Amino acid sequence: MTRLELVAFKASRILGRLQRIRLGLAIGAEQFPCRVDFVEQVAFNMLLAVQESVDLGSHIVTDEGWGAPASLGDTFTFLQQHGVISAETAAAMQQGTKLRNLIAHAYGDVDPNKLFVAATAGIAQIERFLAETGAWATARSGGG
Repeated sequence: MTRLELVAFKASRILGRLQRIRLGLAIGAEQFPCRVDFVEQVAFNMLLAVQESVDLGSHIVTDEGWGAPASLGDTFTFLQQHGVISAETAAAMQQGTKLRNLIAHAYGDVDPNKLFVAATAGIAQIERFLAETGAWATARSGGG
């Protein structure tokens, strides 16, 4: 059974990453591409926020005994199939894994303008993922 305290701990780490992404994006879309320090800050924290979201999902999938996802994106499919997250959230998080892979494997090829747009949208998507997984874990633990 998935432990609520593990979900809460992982969620707090992800929320810290989202805050650092917000700080990097605060410069605005026009100035963002000109500031490599902000681009790197956002890219790094976006990669880690998505990775930690995958890790959180993997813990749930493993703890519940639902099998082994074949890819990072499949983790979110498993969660959706078992009612942890919505189909919309699963699709958004799967897109997030593509961004994570691009940052991890083609760092120099990441377009700062596209990163700004993706990270801006990604914040809300990851927050929705955290809300849905948190609600599921709380209900599952008898707390809701």
